[in-house]
Amino acid sequence: MEIGFLTAPFATVDDALSAARATGVTRLELAQDDVERARAAGCEVAALAAYGKDLEATVRLAAEHAVPVVSALAGFPEHRDRLPELLGPAVELAGALGVRLAFENWYRTNLRTPEDWRWFFSTFPAEHVGLVFDPSHLEWQGFDWRAALDEFRARVVFAHAKDVAYDEAGDWRYVLPGRGVIDWTEFAALYDGFLSIEHEDDEYAPAEGMAFAVEHLR
Repeated sequence: MEIGFLTAPFATVDDALSAARATGVTRLELAQDDVERARAAGCEVAALAAYGKDLEATVRLAAEHAVPVVSALAGFPEHRDRLPELLGPAVELAGALGVRLAFENWYRTNLRTPEDWRWFFSTFPAEHVGLVFDPSHLEWQGFDWRAALDEFRARVVFAHAKDVAYDEAGDWRYVLPGRGVIDWTEFAALYDGFLSIEHEDDEYAPAEGMAFAVEHLR
């Protein structure tokens, strides 16, 4: 696997680049727009993150800087019937510009379950439309992430490394890889590609958490 991280937890791109240097990471899922600054620091921008951003604008920025992938969310269930209308222009633009779109299977979106994925890819069958595969969202919902990875492998553009922990009452929360229940050695045996750490662990600061996760995943 090629280990990198999503830079969203960092206040500035310079903070993210400092954490990359400290951990030896050279591939980023960049949430900031400073592509050339990241490259000048010796990092490859594996994807531009469009979470909460204008998707078409991010696709254009990716094409302008020859970034191959834009990661995004697949809209919310209340807009499902209008999804072809809402996402269609961005999908068409990405195809025309040679940019792949990778939609994360976040549970609050239209990619909550594997059944939703089947519907989504029947709606958007183009080969440049795929997944950011995050096993943590499947794990706490009780889905077999291994089976999902096997079924949708051809659609996986890259993966997120995020874990899940449970308290004594059975309530779940997201934690860093190595602090939850997912076996990342098993994951590495089943997936060989870019793995972007998504840090949502409240008990670790951004740089500290990335260092912990990188060490565990290596």
